[in-house]
Amino acid sequence: MTTVIEEPPASVEPEEIPERLRPALMYMSLLRDFGEEINGPKSLLYKIATWNVLLKVLQWLEENTPIMDSEEGLSTHRDLTEIVISLGITLQREVSAKNVVLCKSDHGTTSEEFHANLAWLRDKLSMWHGDVTPKRKAAVFESLFGDASAA
Repeated sequence: MTTVIEEPPASVEPEEIPERLRPALMYMSLLRDFGEEINGPKSLLYKIATWNVLLKVLQWLEENTPIMDSEEGLSTHRDLTEIVISLGITLQREVSAKNVVLCKSDHGTTSEEFHANLAWLRDKLSMWHGDVTPKRKAAVFESLFGDASAA
């Protein structure tokens, strides 16, 4: 089972980082900066923050890189999406086991937002990398864009 990242990567010289990865490193740097304030890598709040960072990284990559334009890019996207989903499931189990109700003021997200993000990731994985029936594809497009004909 995959676990949430325990330690963000150490600092790297900016010129060593490819331009396309700098936002991901920025998110991880921010996580490191406020890690102490949220009781470090073992706390639930830190794990939730890490998961939210990974969601942002995935979104940024999709919007700002040609990740979907090659077989290698598609494979990277699938792997990253699967990792973020598995981390979300692990986090969901911990939240459930501890009988925690996520709320914006205490956790930075609500239970509804968390579950919606997990469903969004699952739909994304199915749409881009799975076998989706035309009916399911139309339903997903309808829920995302309000227009099933976008498929």
